[in-house]
Amino acid sequence: MANNKEMRVVKGLDVERYMGRWYEIASFPSFFQPRDGANTRATYTLKEDKATVHVLNETWSGGKRDSIEGIAYKADPKSDEAKLKVKFYVPPFLPIIPVVGNYWVLYVDPDYQVALVGEPTRKSLWILARKTHIDDEIYNLVVEKAKEEGYDVTKLHKTPQSDPPPEGEGPNDNKEMEVVKGVDIKRYMGRWYEIASFPSRNQPKNGVDTRATYTLNEDGTVHVLNETWSDGKRGSIEGTAYKVDPNSDEAKLKVKFYVPPFLPIIPVTGDYWVLYIDEDYQVALVGQPSRNYLWILSRKSQIDDEIFNELVERAKSEGYDVSKLHKTPHSDSPPEGEEGPKDTKGIWFYELFYDCIWVEKEVQIDRCFPELSPQNFDDFWCCQSGARDKQVSKLRIETYSKVAALAFGVEQTKRITFKTLFSRSLKTSKTPQMANKEMEVVKGLDIKRYMGRWYEIASFPSFFQPRNGVNTRATYTLNEDGTVHVLNETWSDGKRDSIEGTAYKANPNSDEAKLKVKFYVPPFLPIIPVTGDYWVLFIDEDYQVALIGQPTRKYLWILARRTHIDDEIYNQLVEKAKEEGYDVTKLHKTPQSNPPPEGEEGPKDTKGIWWIKSLFGK
Repeated sequence: MANNKEMRVVKGLDVERYMGRWYEIASFPSFFQPRDGANTRATYTLKEDKATVHVLNETWSGGKRDSIEGIAYKADPKSDEAKLKVKFYVPPFLPIIPVVGNYWVLYVDPDYQVALVGEPTRKSLWILARKTHIDDEIYNLVVEKAKEEGYDVTKLHKTPQSDPPPEGEGPNDNKEMEVVKGVDIKRYMGRWYEIASFPSRNQPKNGVDTRATYTLNEDGTVHVLNETWSDGKRGSIEGTAYKVDPNSDEAKLKVKFYVPPFLPIIPVTGDYWVLYIDEDYQVALVGQPSRNYLWILSRKSQIDDEIFNELVERAKSEGYDVSKLHKTPHSDSPPEGEEGPKDTKGIWFYELFYDCIWVEKEVQIDRCFPELSPQNFDDFWCCQSGARDKQVSKLRIETYSKVAALAFGVEQTKRITFKTLFSRSLKTSKTPQMANKEMEVVKGLDIKRYMGRWYEIASFPSFFQPRNGVNTRATYTLNEDGTVHVLNETWSDGKRDSIEGTAYKANPNSDEAKLKVKFYVPPFLPIIPVTGDYWVLFIDEDYQVALIGQPTRKYLWILARRTHIDDEIYNQLVEKAKEEGYDVTKLHKTPQSNPPPEGEEGPKDTKGIWWIKSLFGK
């Protein structure tokens, strides 16, 4: 159990002196570092805004360099405590999920030569130094300091460091890329055909006629429509692009999508750097800082070999391994509009993983979930690393098989293959045809009157709530900034389960009660931001009963200030939902005890097992 002692954090850290390279002398083992990693180090560089720090973490495993880049920033800019946040995008082979962690500097010596870094849960700890080795006396002093702060120092493992340490960061990593300056965003709009690209896990392996259409939004952002055809079906994804730094003239953009296509709840943000564009805005070269992705685009579906070779040479000069470029097949006359049957289930999103899944071998889910396995660290690690070269992505993808298994309700005791998950996804993706009727949403909601506790009278079953949950309720509290603190509670098998989040208006200038609710999941490792819609479709004059839905009509809730309501009122709300196009046969009444449980009555499920069980359909 974590020590309740308040940790002492360095105050008045000189961030400029803290920059540079630090070697990992020792650390707590963690699932996000290779188990056999050596020469592990971090390099910090202060950015121009003086408020954020570029982070480069490196380690060597099996003779190969692994690295991840991110940014660090103060959790509270007004505080003098060295409590920072570090944001990375993971996994390394498909960096789409933002992961934010704490980085608290617990000690640094006067000469900024050794440092002790931890975080509030005391699950992670690092001893860092400017040199690859430190004296035993200094090491023991730092360990003693960690012990005083409540850490279990028996978990510390020393990190092997060679002498001298490896130099450089791999081929081309140090070269600064040249990015187009002063791009005319209006001229850049329209359709672009993908002439060639680096293969990536976010595009179908057999995709043809791939293209992007950009449209300027009123607020200056860009609507992005990416399309590809695979096995005769059109796959597409829509998102938004915007400048990283609105005050810069460099064409460094971010593109945000919501994935996966069949349940777009996870925001995914990537870099989009325009490295070259010709004077007539007919051909373009697009990349991103890690050099893992590259695209050659054109206004036409085919370009001359001479122009293609010039673009390839330019990419080569920017440090790209152009041997990875694959030309994209295009038909003589490109498809128009939304020609071809649309892949509404997002099957292309799965098929793109076929080349790196262990299809021929079965995956045991409980190997990949520490909460469900007796050998916590070792079993979780087996899903993250343990092999290199061709197998490393296969092992890492087991984690994705695990997540997919949860999402599609595969039994934990059942041995599964990716094909099993794939067939399950087809079944779970089938939904009745949505009504085309525009939903009526409450206007002029009095947000202050809406605050307080609401009991769930009935709802559509969902994977993110326990199947056998009772006494389910939500408590809303208005924050000072106008957002709403959300506390959702339910009782399952005698234990209280809960999740907290934040709600806010989707459009602050609209009087419609269309809100967004953001949570961080899963409960046992809340790192993935999940945002959903919360539309108030009806509320009575006394703010005693409410009907809540969202635009896809997949979710519906009937709420009340009391644990039970009259059948007449209930039937009226059901009829209202039916008028709005909901399939009310899916409504399930929620058992509520009388009186309801108070406070945080009952033992709490601290491991988030309810979340796992709910995904298993239990």
